[in-house]
Amino acid sequence: MAIATTNKSKGAPRPPASGKPSWLRRIRSAPARIRIFFHEVLQELRKSVWPSRDELKESTAVVILSVLLVAFWVWICDLVFQFILQRVI
Repeated sequence: MAIATTNKSKGAPRPPASGKPSWLRRIRSAPARIRIFFHEVLQELRKSVWPSRDELKESTAVVILSVLLVAFWVWICDLVFQFILQRVI
């Protein structure tokens, strides 16, 4: 792959001098770019700190309890609105 040089008058990068259209270069470089992407994803996943089993259990319990409390709150609000609307109509 050719190295891009800068245009001295404008300072903007200049594409490498090749007879191929830019879209063709992009298509041909796609497998290498995809491989690089997944390699970088794996590197970032190795940096991750995964929760222990106890932390995971506690977090799951908090989420389930929160969902149940919100569901109960919505159910109570629904009953109140239903009662009010039955009295009005």
